[in-house]
Amino acid sequence: MFIQPVSFQAVKNEQFIFGADVAAIADRALCNNIFAEFWHGFCANASKINFQPTNEHILIIGQAEVLPIPKNGYILQITKTGVSISAVDSQNLIYGFFALLDNITTLETESGKENFSIPCCTIQDEGAIKTRMIHLCIFPETTLYFAQKFIRTAAFLRYTHIIIEFWGMLQFDCLKALSWKNAFTKDDFRPLLQEAKALGLQPIPMFNHWGHATASRVRHGKHVVLDQAPELAPLFDITGWNWNLENAKTKALHKQIRCELIELFGGAYFHIGCDEAYGSLSEHDFNVVVDYINDVAAELSNMGVKTIMWGDMLLYDAKSYAKETDNRYYALAPSEEIQKLLMKKLSRSILIADWQYEAKKFPIETALFFQNNGFEVFCCPFDFSLDCLSASAKTVKEYNLNGIIHTTWHTLSAGMPMVGQMAVMAWEQANAPHTHSYLTAYLASIIRKVCPVQGEYEHAGWSKVQIQDIT
Repeated sequence: MFIQPVSFQAVKNEQFIFGADVAAIADRALCNNIFAEFWHGFCANASKINFQPTNEHILIIGQAEVLPIPKNGYILQITKTGVSISAVDSQNLIYGFFALLDNITTLETESGKENFSIPCCTIQDEGAIKTRMIHLCIFPETTLYFAQKFIRTAAFLRYTHIIIEFWGMLQFDCLKALSWKNAFTKDDFRPLLQEAKALGLQPIPMFNHWGHATASRVRHGKHVVLDQAPELAPLFDITGWNWNLENAKTKALHKQIRCELIELFGGAYFHIGCDEAYGSLSEHDFNVVVDYINDVAAELSNMGVKTIMWGDMLLYDAKSYAKETDNRYYALAPSEEIQKLLMKKLSRSILIADWQYEAKKFPIETALFFQNNGFEVFCCPFDFSLDCLSASAKTVKEYNLNGIIHTTWHTLSAGMPMVGQMAVMAWEQANAPHTHSYLTAYLASIIRKVCPVQGEYEHAGWSKVQIQDIT
């Protein structure tokens, strides 16, 4: 199995055998075509499942008893005569269904002789970290097919939320220049968001409200707005990298953007970014920013939406939150006085996403600094090192932080296995990574089952190519 359960009791030498057509009684949440597609994929496209809906959080195949509903997570029982899953809610039932899929072995696919087996066992499981988020950037190079593949894979890996950041790749009604000419429409992207929700993966919109106003990576010098409409320069600082938050037109535009994204996404969270605001920023600048963030958070709260922001601009220096540390931290506030100002003024309703990519030793002191100052906190690792993932997972578990946000940025072709590693460490009780090469191969096997590519080379795996330019 890809993810090892809390409890696994095998029945030696016994299997449940099924063929080309399977009937199931299932929670209405599973009575969706996408779960039938997953079944088809995990059965080498040679078996189909037909769901009969029920209002209970159960799934029954064959002759199987209905199991008691657990207090947490799910129970999966496989006997020679049938399969039974019971769960505390529909989301955990989906996880139980994924565990069932992950145990299917294909024996024969010849038409009329289709044969599959699942070893008899009882599995009880629940996630160690309850809120397991993943962040996906939609770049101009990102295809809708890849986004769909990533969403399906993230759902199968038991992530609970997906934060989606459009790097100039979503067309807004409020300002045409917010997107490149090849950007997706809302109607392009809406089916993917609906699919994510059906899979139990709640989508979260992200739009940068301070730094990263270019909607492009700084090293490449592009600016989605100013490269198309230079007359809009007053919306930004002199470099264009940061939004001008003293301009009322900037604030009005941000409000329109938020409303459009909330209408498209729905959900309970909005990520406002606010990281890496480069430049010589004064105390006045920080007062403007913190007042603005508080106003935005209050407005979102009135809509029933929680605000998430990155934490780097709120931190000054390691010495201000850790006496001695071997971890290298990203702390971009200009002084300890500014840090104290921000800690005093920033609303505690705001959830802090503490990205610390080179913190390799437990605990992550910056996360504890925010927690000790009254904030709810996410640890946010990246694919720089397995030690960072492990330290982040352990910090969240042992200090009861809000959860994990695994970030992916521009490195998914190399970093996709880390997405799997983080999923494993966030779900399982242990914090140790799995064997990397085996996990990489296993993850690839899952991807081709949840999102078949019909033989298209560029759609296969998680990268369009296997090697870069060889000319």
